[in-house]
Amino acid sequence: SARSRWVGEEIRHFKRLGRAQHIYCLLADGEPVAASVAASERAAFHPALLERFDECGRQGEGTQPEPLAVDLSEGGLSTAGVKLAAGILGVGYDDLHQRVHRQRLRNRGLLTGLLAVILAAGSWLFVDGLQEKRLNRARQLAGQAEQLYAEQPLAGLALALHALAVAPRRDESTWEAIADTARRLATRARVASLGKRVENVIASTDGSRLAVDHAESVGELRSGNDGALLQKLAQPIHAAKFLGAAPGYLVADYRWSGAELRLSANGAHVADLESPVEQVSFGPAHFFVKYSGGHGNELRRIADGALVPLADGARAATVVFGNTARASLMSVHYFGGQAAELRRGDDASIVKLTGRASEIRFSSDVNPQRILVAYENAATELLRTDDLSLVRRFAGNEGRLSLLPVDGGLFLQLRRDTTVTLLRSSDGSALATGRRIIRSHDRSHLAVLAEDRVQWFRTSDGKRLGTVQAGAGGGFRTLRFSKDEPPSRLAIQDKDRWQLRGIEDGVLIAELPAADAIDLDSEYFFVRAQSAGEIRRLQDGALVQSLGEHVKAVGYPSRGLVQLRLDDDSRQLRRLSDGSIVNTPANRSIVSATIVGPGSAYELIRYTGSKAELRRSLDGASLLQLGRPGAALRGLAFLPESQASHVLASYEDGSSSLIALQVGGSSIELTGTATAVDLVPASAPRYLIIRYDDGRTELWRGLQDIRRLAALDTNLRGHSLAGGNARTPAALTVWYADGHADVIDLDWLEQATADDIGNQQLFALACQGPLADFDAGQLADRLAADTWRGCSSALP
Repeated sequence: SARSRWVGEEIRHFKRLGRAQHIYCLLADGEPVAASVAASERAAFHPALLERFDECGRQGEGTQPEPLAVDLSEGGLSTAGVKLAAGILGVGYDDLHQRVHRQRLRNRGLLTGLLAVILAAGSWLFVDGLQEKRLNRARQLAGQAEQLYAEQPLAGLALALHALAVAPRRDESTWEAIADTARRLATRARVASLGKRVENVIASTDGSRLAVDHAESVGELRSGNDGALLQKLAQPIHAAKFLGAAPGYLVADYRWSGAELRLSANGAHVADLESPVEQVSFGPAHFFVKYSGGHGNELRRIADGALVPLADGARAATVVFGNTARASLMSVHYFGGQAAELRRGDDASIVKLTGRASEIRFSSDVNPQRILVAYENAATELLRTDDLSLVRRFAGNEGRLSLLPVDGGLFLQLRRDTTVTLLRSSDGSALATGRRIIRSHDRSHLAVLAEDRVQWFRTSDGKRLGTVQAGAGGGFRTLRFSKDEPPSRLAIQDKDRWQLRGIEDGVLIAELPAADAIDLDSEYFFVRAQSAGEIRRLQDGALVQSLGEHVKAVGYPSRGLVQLRLDDDSRQLRRLSDGSIVNTPANRSIVSATIVGPGSAYELIRYTGSKAELRRSLDGASLLQLGRPGAALRGLAFLPESQASHVLASYEDGSSSLIALQVGGSSIELTGTATAVDLVPASAPRYLIIRYDDGRTELWRGLQDIRRLAALDTNLRGHSLAGGNARTPAALTVWYADGHADVIDLDWLEQATADDIGNQQLFALACQGPLADFDAGQLADRLAADTWRGCSSALP
């Protein structure tokens, strides 16, 4: 630029305009002016800068002083720019430098803030995208969980809990929906599904084993406690039955051909059988298979299922096992007149008898002490089971010998023509002979009735307790034991009179000469006579009430009551304690009055209109008002039937209620017309299964603290209870008409459906219980690379 003509002309033009003082120089390189000819190449200023011009722009003589220049090499371009600006603006360099510095700081702060905003926005968008992705993934897993739950309940619940654990809380409604899904699955408390095409489920007596019949696949042996598969069977099941106590057996009749005997404990194969199997009985070392129609019945060893050879060409009809503490025996009876056999239980070897046996009988099914062998020549032998020694032999002309099992002992009766002899089983000796042998209702006593005498015995030790001789011209007709336990009285009819005697001492308590018949109860007895009926006290025979009417029939509907039918076929219900008629309101609006309930302990009275009332038979006390306005009582069921504590009342309007059986008993309204209530278990119900006329089914907790637990699926076909003790939780297996079947953990269900349980407690309950040992590998294909977090501490 120092040698450029046009640069020089521009400088001169600017100076001619009188603006020489507004020319500022910036030295980028070289020297301002050349100090010598040699240095002229480094001269940076154009010669025009040194030419003198006055304020009016006229060029003068000579040169002007060298102008000031900003040296770019000192401080760089930014400093040079500030120096130029200071000169142009006419301010001090230091002031301008500070202003520029402060501006730079402001600009840097603004830029930093802008970058931070951009970074934050990017991060937010990134995190939001991740959360949206997690939320969509959680929704997807929750949907899969419901589908999986139908086939694998625990895996489905575990997947739902995992979905809840990974779901972000950004969308509260979606998170709550996933939580509701997990809660709904957890409160159903199902631990296993038995399949979707289940034809039938056969349960063992204690419910601990299940034989599952599938429509299109092989049968299965499963645990009733948790539904776990124990063994797949060989074919689809046509029928199945569980037999024996632990270890127990399963007989599976197959749909295509054949049958199998397996151990119910683990499904281990014992033997291949024919089909169809009617019955299987077990001894210590053998079992007998009886087939339908009796063809091909088999005796087999338990150890290996091997057949035990029987008589050549003969078909076994029955095998009876007699097992004692010291010996094991079995009797084999054949079709077609083949001689019966007595065999040892350990090796099935034949015991040699004294002739061809036609019948062999053990004295009892449990720990038999004697064996009765009847021979074809009509003789009979009584043998000891422990050593097979002979107790006594009876010739054929002595009569027909048979066993007479009673409580606590065993007797024999020898019948010949019209007489019967009572014998001791210990030695075969005769105790008494008469026309009849009569046993008490509890089999603790028996009596031998002859024309001229009556003798009675205690069965536990065979002791003779009493003997009564007939009076002159008399003859004993019949005898009655009282119904207390053990019986304390007996009534003996001697021609036209009755005697009431003590059993233990035979003492005469009362004579009733005019009695036609006597009906003994546990505390009172009723005397029927031509002229009148009488109620008497059992203890001393004292008269309680004379009725003055002839009674045709007597019944004891419950303790303390007697029901009478009179000559005119009218009926009376009276108290035995005083003979009074049970109080029934003399109301002309009564339509009917019926004795109902266990032991006929209640009276159901229906009135005109829709009203009904349940009264206690014993004292007539009103318990329940059952009618409803405009809805008559349709049905009444007592729960349980043996000793009711509640009634199920159904009405014509389709409603039903469960009512405590007491004065003013509390009532629980049901959700429709209940048609049946299943007690689970029936003996001591802890649960109720209520069935409705529309196919719905509900599960309720027992009769002590009734509470609805769950709605089961519709059209329930059957159910089985397992466990319910200190070692094994209660499990309910249910199967339905549409073919699906499930196992429900009842202890878990009771806790999961408590009124005050929250989600955190509910999910913790599942994680500490059925999911405590859950194998997350079951979800590997659904979680992909994720780690299962269904029971993590972060679970809300």
